Amino acid sequence: MKNNTNKFLLIAVILLLLVNIALVLYMVLDKSKGNDHGRMGGKAAFEKFEKEMGMSATQKAEYDSLRTMHFDAIRPVFDSIRANRRALYKMIWDKELNDSLITVYSAKIAEGQTQADKMTINHFRRTRNLFEGDMLKEYD
Repeated sequence: MKNNTNKFLLIAVILLLLVNIALVLYMVLDKSKGNDHGRMGGKAAFEKFEKEMGMSATQKAEYDSLRTMHFDAIRPVFDSIRANRRALYKMIWDKELNDSLITVYSAKIAEGQTQADKMTINHFRRTRNLFEGDMLKEYD
């Protein structure tokens, strides 16, 4: 009985090793295809959006302009949020940390996130104005 159990465990270990090696190879070889991990990059998403909407050349140019302006405007807001979060989390090692300082940084982060949300909603409103009729229904 002990001999059969040992054989079974040996086979199970060998199979698990083979599966692990195959997964590692898949992950290493898959990285050469791109590093998107299921997410589309900015240009690929834009091209897919263009195709789905059937946008004209003018609409494409206007949309690309709006998109570029939006990301240029929102990038500093996200940078500010990121900097405030870093500063907040650096306080973990501060022995004399008070709640009011945490509240100040949390409020700055919340304010930045609110600003980013408003900017994003306004961007979608401006983008929506590019379309009419069936295209507007498709966009919605």
